[in-house]
Amino acid sequence: MKNQASCSESAKNLANQSLNAALGAAREHIAALSEGAGRSQAGVVRVATESGLDRLERAVGRLARISWVSFAAAVIALAAGLVLIASRFFH
Repeated sequence: MKNQASCSESAKNLANQSLNAALGAAREHIAALSEGAGRSQAGVVRVATESGLDRLERAVGRLARISWVSFAAAVIALAAGLVLIASRFFH
């Protein structure tokens, strides 16, 4: 009886060790998969950010051109208004 109980206890301990080793390996595998997924997602985020920054830079260039055109139109309108005032004043 004692020998059978000892053998049963040894088998139980061996099964627990095997289960713990399998769980540890699974944890390591999941951590490696998570790290790989994180790297690939970081690459996707970096590409999207760079694309967004490129589009913003182009939009800033367009806005700068529009503001200069608006400024030029305002100067022309001011000059036209001054000419109209001067022509009414002197005639």
